[in-house]
Amino acid sequence: MTKLRSKPNRLQIGRATAVHNIWQVDAKEQLKLANGQPACYLTITEEYSGAWLDSLVFPL
Repeated sequence: MTKLRSKPNRLQIGRATAVHNIWQVDAKEQLKLANGQPACYLTITEEYSGAWLDSLVFPL
């Protein structure tokens, strides 16, 4: 039998130190388009420079 660890490993992610080191993805849900259709979208941002990389819109 293997011995269980007393505490779980924690993933440690620091701040980005170079361009394209870390990308941030944000989701917005349950939005309504101008025509009333429900939708969601994702935005992708490069953390180091703050540059917007892409957005994706899709139906709910």
